[in-house]
Amino acid sequence: MSLGYNQTNTYFEVRKLKIRKQLKDCKNGDVIAEDIYIPGRNIPIAVEGNIIDNKLIDRLIEGRVFKVLVSDQDGVRVSEKNKRLMAEYSQDLQKYKQIFQDIASGKKVNLEEIADMSKGLMENSEDIFRVVESIGSMKDTDEYTYTHSINVALYSMMIAKWMGLDESSIEDVMKAGLLHDIGKAKVPKWILDKKGPLTEAEFEKIKEHPLIGYELCGRIDSIKSDVKEAVLLHHEKMDGSGYPQEVGSEDIGLYAKIVAVADVYDAMTSERPYKARKTPFEVFKEIKDSEYGKLDIEVKNLFLQNIAFFYVGAKVRMN
Repeated sequence: MSLGYNQTNTYFEVRKLKIRKQLKDCKNGDVIAEDIYIPGRNIPIAVEGNIIDNKLIDRLIEGRVFKVLVSDQDGVRVSEKNKRLMAEYSQDLQKYKQIFQDIASGKKVNLEEIADMSKGLMENSEDIFRVVESIGSMKDTDEYTYTHSINVALYSMMIAKWMGLDESSIEDVMKAGLLHDIGKAKVPKWILDKKGPLTEAEFEKIKEHPLIGYELCGRIDSIKSDVKEAVLLHHEKMDGSGYPQEVGSEDIGLYAKIVAVADVYDAMTSERPYKARKTPFEVFKEIKDSEYGKLDIEVKNLFLQNIAFFYVGAKVRMN
């Protein structure tokens, strides 16, 4: 039996008419008309546009929320805040794709354009809940090579926020996520798009991308050394079993450790040419078990503890 993750109770636009109701008086189909926070959490337990159902009611009761602002459902359209984030995502996707293809064709490009994408993404990601929702909505795309880097940047941003890093550091971590796979532009496209297992020779070619990416970034003085290091070392493992330099935990910087966790999570939960995606729940377990000693334990645990919150009560589609 295989499972496919499907969040279907979000991305709704609501009418302007709003009313505050006791939770006990709400009915399935009512739409939350405000973000709902509870003391001690810097992330909402529900956001504007969520549709009330039994799972959401249970979550609100658990958070001791008994009165909510609601609006009647008015069509299956994306809420205004999600629209901005997804519009920015789509624009950056096209920009990233063009730069990637220009590098592949040998054209001279300015990688600062990719680095600057992090500012727009940060400005439109008002809260982390919407980031998770919006990434989920883009998972069905067949342009994994391009969407993956944007997703990794967003997940890296989330980790950096949860770690309490300052805004400048968060932006740099996002730049590292956006740039981490840029070296794949010099890997033959037929290898990147191959359906099925790679041969040993093909995998060796893939393994060249961190060093290629590092060399591309190395030509740009405005990209900080920590960001360049993350591009080079995001496939290194804490036990020294990674590539390209086979260094261990003590030689790997924080940005690289953050991007590594974001990279693994997005890869496993995405549909790739050579491997079907897994549900977040399957990936939580796999990262916890099989990635022990491979990913930084503090970054990994922080991510898993926080990201799991977003999938409580999520709907799962079985085949």
